[in-house]
Amino acid sequence: MRTQDINTMNTMKSLAILLTFFNKYYDSYLRQVINTVVVKGSFVKKMQGEEFSTFYYQLDDGIEKLNTYVRDEMTTKEDANHIVHTLIESRKELSNVERKTVRAKIDKFDSDVMALLEKIMENLYKIDLSLKAIYVDFRKKYPEVLSNVNQLKGIGNTTFATSVEKALEIMDTFFGIMRNYVIIKNEVNDMFKKMESQGQLA
Repeated sequence: MRTQDINTMNTMKSLAILLTFFNKYYDSYLRQVINTVVVKGSFVKKMQGEEFSTFYYQLDDGIEKLNTYVRDEMTTKEDANHIVHTLIESRKELSNVERKTVRAKIDKFDSDVMALLEKIMENLYKIDLSLKAIYVDFRKKYPEVLSNVNQLKGIGNTTFATSVEKALEIMDTFFGIMRNYVIIKNEVNDMFKKMESQGQLA
């Protein structure tokens, strides 16, 4: 397999890991913690709560759009527009015009995915900061905060404070995965630019 094939497939693998992470941890854990704060967190100041709710709904919408976009790109009935079909085509001996067409399709897919991921990252980062501030209040043991927090149900058999702590750990893991995805993406883009400058993709 050629170097560009390996790098391109590594990019797709990294994207698959991101989507799996969302499907495994967002719906089953993060959303429940965030939603509890939004719906039942009387310990959150009004303005802070309104901002937190906005970040949450935008994050939810962004993840849904990303999942829908990738699913549609992977399952379209028109093979010519199928991103996997396009990746396979990129491995064949193509004319210069065909190479440019295939590359344009891959670039568009990458660009669309990155635009969606950037929005997700922006809102998740804001939620992460808000949850960290909330967790600091938990640790200070303010009576008015604890009286509310102690009434809230955590995930599984844990307290809500413990659930928030785990949610923060999960988000740190996500940011690490995202950094790796961006690194691989940049390496692939640099490789293609080098090949173009050498006339290999002209």
